[in-house]
Amino acid sequence: ASNQLDLTWAGISLEASQTLVAPGKPVTFTATSTFDIGKAGRILVIYDYTTQKKLTYCSHGTTCTTSLTKAAGGAHQILGWVPGQPEVISQAVTATWLGASLSANATSLRTGGTVHLAATANADLTNTPWSLGIYDQHGMLVGPACKTGSTCGADVTLTSGDTPYFQAVIGAVPHLNPISNLGQLLHKVQGPTALVDIQARSTAIQPTRIL
Repeated sequence: ASNQLDLTWAGISLEASQTLVAPGKPVTFTATSTFDIGKAGRILVIYDYTTQKKLTYCSHGTTCTTSLTKAAGGAHQILGWVPGQPEVISQAVTATWLGASLSANATSLRTGGTVHLAATANADLTNTPWSLGIYDQHGMLVGPACKTGSTCGADVTLTSGDTPYFQAVIGAVPHLNPISNLGQLLHKVQGPTALVDIQARSTAIQPTRIL
């Protein structure tokens, strides 16, 4: 009988604690290899492919963990990586920090003019707890919040000579409070006046006139 030979097929998996968060909140990434990095004389790197930078590395064991926080909205592709020969790379995990933008224009900025508003989120909100809405300068929704997709629109009629400000907002639609049947009916017909648990806001802007 010959000597016994142990074989290991090198592989890496990468998991994220969550993949859609508000700006300023951390996402924890854990890379797991199929072999002990230290015994193989290698390192296990958690790599931000979006910025082309190493987030951290580990030189022993089979796991490596780090957290990443972004102050503004954006998406980052993260990889687990063992450099050298053979090189081993995990499937990418995309983490998105929520962000919103807003465009606003009008054919007239006088009383009675109509402002066309278009809000855009940097992620599809369909299967998330969040909705996309548009606020006026008083912090009130100017139209129904949108739960599906990544866009939401509204038209607003100007009621005064002052040009108002508007803002795109990502948050949750409030739950109904069972106060009365009439209150619930009005809530369903009119919709909520504001979102709760706000995750992201765009810069407040004034509409521009279309020439």
